[in-house]
Amino acid sequence: MWADHIDFFVQYTVAVAEEDEQGQEAALRRLSQYRDDFSQFLDTASNGNIPADVVADGLQKHVDDLVAQVDAYHAEDYTAAYRSAYHAYNHMYDTAQALAGGIVAFMGDGMPEGGVETGAGGAAR
Repeated sequence: MWADHIDFFVQYTVAVAEEDEQGQEAALRRLSQYRDDFSQFLDTASNGNIPADVVADGLQKHVDDLVAQVDAYHAEDYTAAYRSAYHAYNHMYDTAQALAGGIVAFMGDGMPEGGVETGAGGAAR
């Protein structure tokens, strides 16, 4: 699902560059379906600890920012394109926090504790 959503963004970008409105609409429909499918997958996989509606809302914000970035870049409004990319990037921290909370709630006592034993900076025994 994750790889598909990357492809859908690429499809949208190509359609914008080619000024193909039908291609843009098709890519946006695919992104919408991805949002619904991925949100439901996480909800189901976490026994409801990662609610589909919360994930869907976060994914829609991400999609909106990235679509705005592509549109602004195509319009040669590079300041707006940068701003949209910046928002999309920073929004992923909120997404990660929401996912982490749901994963911890789902995993409970099964979560690892303590630091990773990596060999103390290259000094593995």
